[in-house]
Amino acid sequence: MNNFGKKQLSGALFLFLVFGGGFLLLRDSLGTAQFEKTAVTGRTGGLFADEAEKDSDGDGLLDWEEGLWKTDAGNADTDSDGTMDGEEVRNKRNPLVAGPEDIITSLEGSPLAEVFADSAEEKDLTLTDIFARDFLTGYFALSERGAFSGETRERFLTSLVSSIGELPAKKYTVADLTTTPKGDSEAFRLYGNALGGIALAYRPLSGQKELEIINDAIKYEDEARLAALAPIIADYEAMLRAQASITVPLAAHELHLEILNANEAVRGALAEIQNLFVDPFGGAAALKTYRAAGAEGASISKDLQALFAKHGIIFNNNEPGRIFN
Repeated sequence: MNNFGKKQLSGALFLFLVFGGGFLLLRDSLGTAQFEKTAVTGRTGGLFADEAEKDSDGDGLLDWEEGLWKTDAGNADTDSDGTMDGEEVRNKRNPLVAGPEDIITSLEGSPLAEVFADSAEEKDLTLTDIFARDFLTGYFALSERGAFSGETRERFLTSLVSSIGELPAKKYTVADLTTTPKGDSEAFRLYGNALGGIALAYRPLSGQKELEIINDAIKYEDEARLAALAPIIADYEAMLRAQASITVPLAAHELHLEILNANEAVRGALAEIQNLFVDPFGGAAALKTYRAAGAEGASISKDLQALFAKHGIIFNNNEPGRIFN
């Protein structure tokens, strides 16, 4: 029988998230082109796509479900009572206890109790902890009602995954800025050149190398590859300090706050993604935040161009602000 704890549950949920019902969540978070290339052509993509639906002993419980119930994925009748494990689960019976006196009357009295208790007792729950708790509660409820089938299981998992939103991010406010009441063309030229200089200094960040790092980590199941995000995160932190230190015309402060908050969202998301293998659902939420912040950044760039054009500013070719022409 399996000794299945919280760590193993996180691992099982990671595989489910990437190659099972949560595939669309990660794909949409990373971007269709990037993720589909990994999932379809990567070394492990086909393997784990099969793993998500694998039932090695043909007992009606998928292998990852056997882990939850602590049954033997290589033995269709773990408790040797003549009834297959999957049938016992569907009939509210304990697949670890020989029947007929094996009816499960509560979650606490089921093989799922230990993993549920591990998540429920935590004070600082990750998104994966919360998902595990809700997953096990709902999973048991389906079985208890006799409503457990491939179709209802898929609907339940899809609903649970779709409830995951973006991560909350730190927000900069006007109190974090150095502003000037000057609104003449010279003030905006100085601001544009300062902002442009920072953008040029940190231009490599726009290459989105982090997506390649994340894709490779998932593709090769290699958590260590995510360590390569650390210097990128450090660059975002340095860029944010520089952007927060420049003098901003008061008339441009709202747009400047949008810049800071979009970049902070990316920084925070990348920091959370470093824990993707430990907290897969938190990592997935961070990927959604990352992508949303990237889309917002593209919109902000257009707004900056419109801002300087509105004040009649055309930067010279030798000025850093030329990127806003």
